[in-house]
Amino acid sequence: MFSCQLMVDPDAPNPSDPTLREYLPWLVTDIPGTLDSSYGRVETIYESPLPEIGVHRFVFVLYKQLGRWTVAPPGNMFRQNFRTREFAINYNLGFPVAVDYYNSRRESAQRLFPFIPKSTWAENLRAIPPASSFQRPPDFRSLLIDINKTGSGKINIGQRTTSDVVVRLRTQQGRDECLYCHSHILTEQSIYFANRISKTWQTCETLDFRHCIELYCHESEFDYYVITLRLFYVEDLSFPYNVRNTLGILQVAIRLGCDKISDACVNYLEAVPWEEAEEKDILTTVSGLGLKYMSVFSRLQPVNPTATVRIFAATFRFASSSLPISLRDSKSSAQDQISYMLTKDVNEPDDCDSGNDGDDDDVDFLTTNDMLKLEVGRCVERLLIHFNDLVTSFGNVDGIFHIDEIEKLKSSLSDLSWSCQILSKMDMMRDLVRVWYTSSINVVKAVEILRNAKKTNRAAILKIEEDDEQWKVIRVVCMVLEAISYGNVILPTSTRLFMVNIWLPFVRKARIVSHDCSFIEDDNTENNEINTNTMSKSFATSNDVIWQCIESAFISIIVTLPSKDQAGIMAEWLRSDHVGYPDLTEAFGLWCHRSKIARQRFAFLLKKDRQ
Repeated sequence: MFSCQLMVDPDAPNPSDPTLREYLPWLVTDIPGTLDSSYGRVETIYESPLPEIGVHRFVFVLYKQLGRWTVAPPGNMFRQNFRTREFAINYNLGFPVAVDYYNSRRESAQRLFPFIPKSTWAENLRAIPPASSFQRPPDFRSLLIDINKTGSGKINIGQRTTSDVVVRLRTQQGRDECLYCHSHILTEQSIYFANRISKTWQTCETLDFRHCIELYCHESEFDYYVITLRLFYVEDLSFPYNVRNTLGILQVAIRLGCDKISDACVNYLEAVPWEEAEEKDILTTVSGLGLKYMSVFSRLQPVNPTATVRIFAATFRFASSSLPISLRDSKSSAQDQISYMLTKDVNEPDDCDSGNDGDDDDVDFLTTNDMLKLEVGRCVERLLIHFNDLVTSFGNVDGIFHIDEIEKLKSSLSDLSWSCQILSKMDMMRDLVRVWYTSSINVVKAVEILRNAKKTNRAAILKIEEDDEQWKVIRVVCMVLEAISYGNVILPTSTRLFMVNIWLPFVRKARIVSHDCSFIEDDNTENNEINTNTMSKSFATSNDVIWQCIESAFISIIVTLPSKDQAGIMAEWLRSDHVGYPDLTEAFGLWCHRSKIARQRFAFLLKKDRQ
């Protein structure tokens, strides 16, 4: 913890007309928490109180700093009209930690200057040597070199007694601050100051008997200039700044030609983690600094396509494998990342300076090839074998099973549904249809097992969300049926008939209960069992678009089947108590039309053959 201590005179120059209020006789910053002000950094050199008129109050205020180097002092040139409250607000100091004051007034002239006889005054005047006999004091630079050689003390910024140059920072908004510095440190740390202080550069003015170097900057950069000048006096640059402040310091260091500080900023940016907002600031700032600083973007550089394919394959193997419950979260995260890798993204205009308006073509993060598709196919085959074995081990769907077994089945069914969606994104529709055709009977059986488990064993009721396993099955069914109906995957008649016979009853039942699906607790039963006429809550919130797509797909597939098979399907549909979904009226009308004119068509063909 670091603190800053200041001393102000609110009654300067006199209590009745304090035009200089507040006057700043003393300011010390960076005081360690366990030590006194003598261990801090003197920013405004102490001036003894010398009130001219009346009684003056001298107030001491102690603030707690946010950290080291977080307070930029007003300097010795700005003692008058200091504002303690504005000072605390500007540097987020909050309320004072401690406050104290004392009163002081000028002592009488008789006590300060006792009576001296006139003869004594004359003797003293005659004793003063002529002006030519005075020796000029050494200049500040020589004095500074002598101090360095003797090692009599450490040099800090703001030490007026050893300073030989003043850096004056100014902004267009009127902010003006002078920092007492040392030329040998400025020339060692900065190419810009080395040129300004050299003999070939004419210094425009002198301030307080020192060379003055004026720097103009934007108001938002002012504090970064002050911090950078302070860092000239620091040996260890492993400073604990945040990313935004480091970016500001980096820009100033580059302008002043401070390689040591700019390198330290780059090392910091390369080593620390970034928040999303900080990442955008880095992209905006560093991209305009030149190729020398592009190493900051090393974590953002695109990866070699070969490496991307390798990590995708490894992630898919992990995401599709059978893992213990302790790794369920990691597996779910891997599945999410696989889906994200296959999702096309669009360039954001804020993240690049291409000058476009955001209407870029889609960007492919991963380019799939035959080898990658082969590896994914093998993983799905292993997943399918595991799922079929697990369903087969359950035997009767009406049995009572342990909750751990239900969890395994639920997880396996979820993995199978997820892998089918990935096959669709990778344009592996033939593999998707083949896998779903092979596992259709066991998928229906798994859903029935989960449904019965929820009915018969309250302890086995799992968390039901909108995207639970049953609804995931419906989504995959939609993708498979659409691929068949559009002719994207060509299947023999027997296979198409099999898919209709398996999934039409399943979808019809799911859709029927979706309009009136809620968990109804029977208060008359001792065990508070759940009503057996309900399904999972997810079907109640099903997507009407998907239901419509499934219905259209069934119609398109049915009308491609042989007429006798169509007749059987229509008869079953009409015998059902619920003919509302799927609505096969269109297919039924087409079957009636074809059947009615079938004899006439074939008679015409037979007659043509005889001729």
